[in-house]
Amino acid sequence: MVDAADEIDADVIVMGTRPHSGIGHALMGSTATKVMQHSKRPVLIVPLEK
Repeated sequence: MVDAADEIDADVIVMGTRPHSGIGHALMGSTATKVMQHSKRPVLIVPLEK
């Protein structure tokens, strides 16, 4: 996802996330966390309903 955003010169990456169990993923999932850690672009996380 980060590479695709770079290829198209995206202004922002928007991702949806659902609640996950576990302390490390209490607010967002592992994919959203990895994108935020590796992207040089802003990442907007949108909580999704169950």
